[in-house]
Amino acid sequence: MPTRGTGPAVFCVSAAVLAAQVLLLRLFATESFHHFAYMAIGVALLGFGASGAVLVVLEERIGPRLGLWFQALALAFPLTLVAGIAVVNRIPFEPTQLLWDRSQWLWLALTYGSLAGPFLVAAAVIGIALMAAEERVGRVYAWNLVGSGLGSGAALLLLMAAPPDRALAGAVAMAAAGAVVAVLSPSMSRGRLALAALPLAAAVWCGSRPSPMRGDRGRHGRRRGGRSRWRPRRSGTHRD
Repeated sequence: MPTRGTGPAVFCVSAAVLAAQVLLLRLFATESFHHFAYMAIGVALLGFGASGAVLVVLEERIGPRLGLWFQALALAFPLTLVAGIAVVNRIPFEPTQLLWDRSQWLWLALTYGSLAGPFLVAAAVIGIALMAAEERVGRVYAWNLVGSGLGSGAALLLLMAAPPDRALAGAVAMAAAGAVVAVLSPSMSRGRLALAALPLAAAVWCGSRPSPMRGDRGRHGRRRGGRSRWRPRRSGTHRD
């Protein structure tokens, strides 16, 4: 595989992963008890660990077509990121009811699964790039480290400009940029490029819309039927 776009694609994907993780951490801290804010770290580690297991099991199948899998998963990452957030918005998880309502444990598991999916896909993109790099693995790893560091800083800048739910659009845009870089090639037809751009444009558009997370303690919004919409408020990072 590796191509000129492999490194920049890994850079964008890595930046999107860390930005999404920081933004989800802030969003959960705003909308749930602070204990659940660390779910963002847990789901990221779960996704990365699961991707390693999947790559090992499917190594013989994906080995001959690493380039195709790299492009396909890079395209899937922004879509799964938007889809995961959308699914979580519709899960009626209520952390205060965990001890009294057994169904809440199921909703908690579904929340973990929905958010771990995008991290699994992103980790697979990075893992495949490392698998294909061979003697250039150091360069790919450098792109990964630099992207991760700058993605974390970008998340802080996004939080200064917008509330967490809207700032997630920035992470989606980074993921979409990585997908575009991954699929670009001199021999790529315009029709194929346009076909790849359509779902990415849809992902960025969906990510730019407010994605109100569920409320929980009543201080961030009024409940209506057990659910509440996210309302921006003053915090230590975002300024209204």
